[in-house]
Amino acid sequence: MLPSVAQGIATLALLVGFSLQVQASNLIPLLTDRWCPGVFLPFGENEVDPSILDKPIENPASIADMPVIIVEITYPDGYCDEACQEKVTLALAQSVNLWRQSCLRCHRGLMAFTVVGETVFIDGQVWVAFTANTSLVEDVLAAHQTLLSLGDGSPTGTGHVMGSYVAAARSDPELTQFCQNDLSGFKGFWPIPLAAAICDGSASLEPPTLGLAFVSHPPCGENAFFACGEPDRRIEMDVTNTRYELRSSPGVGADRVFVLGNPTATMKVDLHAVFLHEVGHFLGLGHVTRTNLRDTFPAVMFHRPDNDLCMTMTDVLMLNSSADQSWAFRARVPEGLVRTELLENEP
Repeated sequence: MLPSVAQGIATLALLVGFSLQVQASNLIPLLTDRWCPGVFLPFGENEVDPSILDKPIENPASIADMPVIIVEITYPDGYCDEACQEKVTLALAQSVNLWRQSCLRCHRGLMAFTVVGETVFIDGQVWVAFTANTSLVEDVLAAHQTLLSLGDGSPTGTGHVMGSYVAAARSDPELTQFCQNDLSGFKGFWPIPLAAAICDGSASLEPPTLGLAFVSHPPCGENAFFACGEPDRRIEMDVTNTRYELRSSPGVGADRVFVLGNPTATMKVDLHAVFLHEVGHFLGLGHVTRTNLRDTFPAVMFHRPDNDLCMTMTDVLMLNSSADQSWAFRARVPEGLVRTELLENEP
């Protein structure tokens, strides 16, 4: 099974036009330059086992069935204006979108809906079905059927989403109509947590929440960290001594532009790279510590910061393993990226 999985992920960039039947200006760009799935890094005996993809989950983690998440972003006063916040929100959504492509052991539709403030990021194919302009029940049923079949239309048949998000405002007429109707008939399915996330006065339990805090104190209380992530809970990122940047155009080697943090800080890091890494911690992944291979294969979950990291097969297998709480190597406590100057003497 592993070769077909690798092939399916590797062809993502070539299949975007095929997989997405969405013509919309609010379809967010895929981070195709952050995919290197052909790379496999040995990660210690039994820590990454390719056969895991064929094994049933014994003790499901929250990500095993998580179609909706809420992201709550906070900033210290004066650190991020409206334009900055839009860039941060988009970069985070793009990073979440890469992770949701990769869990074959999870239920279909992992993080198909990501709610950030007044914006709802919805899988592009699901959005097409959801906005078919028939009755609400028919639209929701069509969206549900689409969610269950995500990836089936790809030539590789791997089950991967192989698509992107549409960014919709919570005030969008389709979502407003959704919130105004009785959704009790959909108990146990995604409309209930989605309603809890976006509809005022919903009595349902809210879906999992990722708290993303840009902070002026040491992240997770560790002076050595400039960013950290805690499984199923939060991400914290320093803005006092760190400069966050984004590539001005896709591809390794592109110029980088300042987004937020301290513009004069010597610690300069790529925002996508940090988001990908820390979202991995939120999803239950720990660190890859093969530092001797770091310069050649910058996997997302390497324990050292790397502005050019990309999603490898090792990251994919770790995510699939993390869907089971019983995985011995699942992250249990906050883990962080250490400031570069503290790693100078590390082998």
